[in-house]
Amino acid sequence: MPNPVGHRRYTSDTTIAEWALLDPLLPVPACQTQTGGDPEKWPRRQIVDAIRCITDNDAKWRAVRSDFPPLLWDPQCQVDGVSGISLDTAVSVHEVIRRLPEISIVRDRSRAMAVLDAIMSPDWESRFYSFDSRWSPAEEMASMRDGCGNDYSIVFSQAGAYARGFDHESPMSPYRVTPPVPWPGLFDAVPEAFAHNVLEPAFSGHDGIPRVTVCFWRGQADSEWRAGAVQALPTGVDDEGSAEWLFDVLVDGRPEAYQHFAEEHYEVTADIEAIRHVYALRPLTQSVVSALNPDVELVDLADDLAQIGYPVPGAEATPGTA
Repeated sequence: MPNPVGHRRYTSDTTIAEWALLDPLLPVPACQTQTGGDPEKWPRRQIVDAIRCITDNDAKWRAVRSDFPPLLWDPQCQVDGVSGISLDTAVSVHEVIRRLPEISIVRDRSRAMAVLDAIMSPDWESRFYSFDSRWSPAEEMASMRDGCGNDYSIVFSQAGAYARGFDHESPMSPYRVTPPVPWPGLFDAVPEAFAHNVLEPAFSGHDGIPRVTVCFWRGQADSEWRAGAVQALPTGVDDEGSAEWLFDVLVDGRPEAYQHFAEEHYEVTADIEAIRHVYALRPLTQSVVSALNPDVELVDLADDLAQIGYPVPGAEATPGTA
């Protein structure tokens, strides 16, 4: 079968002869079996070519070329026996908030991820994940910044939690037009208790415009996370799962998700048992720290642990936010 029209040719692509050998080895599509199933969204050869392109170029999964099927990393998923690959099914903020657990768990995950990054990267400027338990007298903040202009912030308070994220390549960016303006509906129905977070200078550009492509929140009394009535994207425009990849490690929630992130980003082997120790919020020991980064001493993490609010023997939890 020839490659589909519109799919460019790369040196890593399967040849006609190679595909003739590979195709019979793949499982029969579910829609062709007696039990039945939905038709496959993407041609299998395109999926194989995308995987080959990534491995051939030693690139990140998010860097898959745009003319291949959009792929998301999901360690729990398998497609044709290949672990970790799942097809992007236009995941939106509503899928993210559906998968997020209650506020206290999100807060704990955020603190664990911040401590792990503090160990993996003693230089704060190089860290992905941070947590400031003293962000304001009545608020804590979890944050992510990838160094490429993408970031998120989650503010925890007595009122609940407010989250915003910014993907600089999203079609929902306020800078898609001049003058810039937030995407319609992003801030619809934001509770009064979180209104000050919308215009928070730390979450805005130099022009005062909120840097946001995704926004959601949850009050302490709410049974679920909520988002505004966001205006749909124009036909043919896709944000490529922007909301999900911004919050992917946090939403996944498993130590293995952070391990995968750390090994890809910091290019080191990350000890899964040490990561599980931190995810459980157990007091740090030098052996746990050394398993993650032999160049870091536990005593050198004292300021980071205090700022993050990570549990230490004899310390009390921050009142009102747990």
